[in-house]
Amino acid sequence: MAIILLQLFAFEAKYSSQSENEFIVFSKQKNTIITERHGNKVILYSNYCILKNASEDLTLKSYLVANFCKIQHKKPLTNVLYFKNKKILIMDSTAVYLQDEKPDILLLTHSPKLNLERLLVSWKPKQVVVNGTNFKTYIKVWKATCRKEKIPFHDTAEKGFFKL
Repeated sequence: MAIILLQLFAFEAKYSSQSENEFIVFSKQKNTIITERHGNKVILYSNYCILKNASEDLTLKSYLVANFCKIQHKKPLTNVLYFKNKKILIMDSTAVYLQDEKPDILLLTHSPKLNLERLLVSWKPKQVVVNGTNFKTYIKVWKATCRKEKIPFHDTAEKGFFKL
């Protein structure tokens, strides 16, 4: 009876995992890793080093095994991604952006030097996400700025991965 129950739970977990779509920003210290999962197919967005050695990254391996999925495509990071009709702007250390971007989610990576308050006032994103590639002092300032502007703030180093 216990074996049958265990198999039923495993089957249910696999079935529910295969019917999900999710966008995840992982909490990594030196690299930005983003996955977009549709059922058992994953699109991996990252820098060249991670894309080349994706099979060796323990965080990524654990995620793939836990969700019964495989990497379908590997793509380099771009500044703009779309998921479920939401525009996700990824701003890195170059801090290059267009005035009319108006993203739903702003992802800050590699400590861009910018005036976040001015961006938040003009763009009004629904969420700001920072990952482990940013300086802690920058994160504190950004968190306070988001609190002041009443915009949700997610720090992956503090709260873990970001899921959309």
